[in-house]
Amino acid sequence: MIKYLYFIIIIIILLIIVKPIIFVIYYIISKIYYKINKKETLNDLILNEDKLFYYPCIGLTNFDIPIYTDFNSDMAKIYFSILNKSKFEYYIFAGSAIGLVRDGKNIPWVDDYDIIIFKKNLKLFKKKIIPLLQKNGIITSAPDFKFLNFINKILVNNSLFTQKFKYKDYHQLDVDIFTSYLDKYNNIKCMRPRVWGTYCNKNLNLSSIKPAKYYDFDNFGFKVPFFNKVKSQVKSEYGEVINVVNIHKNHAPNYLVFKTHYKSVYNDFNKIIKKAKDNTLINIKLNKIDKYKPVYKLVLDKNIKFKDRMSILQYIYKNDIGIIYILDHKHIYLIYSINYYFPTIKIILYLYNNKTPSFLLNKCNIVRVLNKQIMNKYNDIDIFI
Repeated sequence: MIKYLYFIIIIIILLIIVKPIIFVIYYIISKIYYKINKKETLNDLILNEDKLFYYPCIGLTNFDIPIYTDFNSDMAKIYFSILNKSKFEYYIFAGSAIGLVRDGKNIPWVDDYDIIIFKKNLKLFKKKIIPLLQKNGIITSAPDFKFLNFINKILVNNSLFTQKFKYKDYHQLDVDIFTSYLDKYNNIKCMRPRVWGTYCNKNLNLSSIKPAKYYDFDNFGFKVPFFNKVKSQVKSEYGEVINVVNIHKNHAPNYLVFKTHYKSVYNDFNKIIKKAKDNTLINIKLNKIDKYKPVYKLVLDKNIKFKDRMSILQYIYKNDIGIIYILDHKHIYLIYSINYYFPTIKIILYLYNNKTPSFLLNKCNIVRVLNKQIMNKYNDIDIFI
């Protein structure tokens, strides 16, 4: 028994030593790779211009980096509504803070959020917040390597969190939680290893954080908390962010750097998105001369099959579909794109179970349920739609 215990301890120690080494090696390899494959312009990120499409739940197809999608925005509203309604103490920072300083919105190609919570509130977070998020389809897990999860629980009180919402092939929403504490100098430190949270080395004092300042952000429709001195914190941690724009890929640094005003870069980025939307519309219309007239109905049952989003969007346009009845669960994932490109179409969804993510109900005109139990599930006051 003792022999096995020694073996387990040795494995744990080795993993503790190996983990930061893996990150360092990854960082170095990424830097070398991206230096060799350095991009010069945003257009260099387009992999196939003819197949550059935009779907609100996926983002850009055939593009080298992810983007912030309509789906990400919708789920972020749900996420931060839950935290605000619970009156839980948290602070948005990192890339979102750069976006706030620039134009009050998330950076167009940053597809996640980072928040700080304090160690003293960790138990409350686990007991109250995580179950509420779970009800709304947002799961919580330890980040990085799954085989290190048990070390995370043993050594750092399970303080490493990544919260995510993933549905089908939708572009996943990630919120990374940085559980932090105050050192003897009242500087904020992260409980994660030093490779996480660059603020650990900045002697960021509590007075720079508290009391939180609330801002209208990302068109949420409500205010969310940032650091008290968010502008100075951004400058301290990231340097110049107005006239220098740094695009990352998979957290690797300096993938694409522009030494120009952010508005110029954002404008070029929006042109690519517009090009993708125009491409999508051209493909949907299939060069049809007649205008779309929403007069006919389409019943999506278990016998109907569409190979992808584009095929059903083309079918809707070609056949002048004005109302859709969704009777089979396998078609539900299509709602987001249908609603986006055909905003006047009427969607009637029939629910025979409670497995459909609640956020999709908002994209329907009418939802009909099989029984009272299903209705009660979606009428739960803790479910945000």
